[in-house]
Amino acid sequence: MFRRIAAAAAAVSLLAVATPAGTAPPSSWDGLTLVKSRRFDAVYLMPGADFRNYTKVMLDPTEVAFQKNWLRDYNQQASFSMRLSDADAQRMLQTVQTGFEEIFRKAYTDAGYPIACFFPGNGFYPGGPVPESAPSHAHPVAPPQTGAKDLKVVKVAAPAINCVFNTSCKVTVTDSVGDIPLPGISGKAVLQSRTYQGAAGAPAAGLTGYDYRVDLTQAVGIVNIPCVSSLTVDFGPASSLHYSGGPGLEQVFVITKGGLGSVAPVTAVQTGRAITFTFQPSVCAGSAPGKGDTSFFFGLASSKPPKAITAIVTVAGGAPLSVAARAPQP
Repeated sequence: MFRRIAAAAAAVSLLAVATPAGTAPPSSWDGLTLVKSRRFDAVYLMPGADFRNYTKVMLDPTEVAFQKNWLRDYNQQASFSMRLSDADAQRMLQTVQTGFEEIFRKAYTDAGYPIACFFPGNGFYPGGPVPESAPSHAHPVAPPQTGAKDLKVVKVAAPAINCVFNTSCKVTVTDSVGDIPLPGISGKAVLQSRTYQGAAGAPAAGLTGYDYRVDLTQAVGIVNIPCVSSLTVDFGPASSLHYSGGPGLEQVFVITKGGLGSVAPVTAVQTGRAITFTFQPSVCAGSAPGKGDTSFFFGLASSKPPKAITAIVTVAGGAPLSVAARAPQP
């Protein structure tokens, strides 16, 4: 297996590979020229490449895959209690992918190259859309000029979270669902949007609560098990409140007790108006109806009333998908 790290900015590219013992590496590779290296079996550099202007690194998601027919072959040899489902295999891939990303992040940081940002799988990054021709490995980038920021995410319980929006600790909700066009499934995959008003006297008085839930419980993978890794919503400013009851202000709450769900968004990053929620593990379809995952309800508050929008769902290893949702008006 080749291991490679390609660095590119405009016409700058670098490639490091491991070659079989006793095999001389080729003198060129995909337009790159072989150069000497004390650390790698072979390193290829684009002629004229100069990395001295770059001080940070941006990482693409790590690509991980099983050997062809690995799951089938494993289950043929494993005892019944040790057999794995397609969903189990997908979760294994997600765990390995996340682990490698953390290893790469630490390795670059320890070497003096801090990470500027992570390339989201939906092909967008804080500076705007990525051209289709953009290379897909490790890219040295200039310091970002955008205001991307991490929102504070806290775990809460229901119905206690309702007390933030109504002194009676009860709220009247309006629900809507948008179909997620997951490829290769039977059944339905949906994004649920929920809104409710902050009542007078409550901490969130005058605000609107917005909850979301990615529901793949009825989605069945026909050949492979697709998984949703992130959701991006055109939300705008999120209000800061004491959702957890502590002294600090928070912007995002995840209802991990007293409600539906088993998968939580672990980060919420805002760039401009867009907020991207990343799930770990991903929310996966199932091998039969009712066997798929659903995320917990997770929510925010805004001073703006709701309107219909198009959100973006990112499928692990796939293209971004459009889905109907509701979010605050501009």
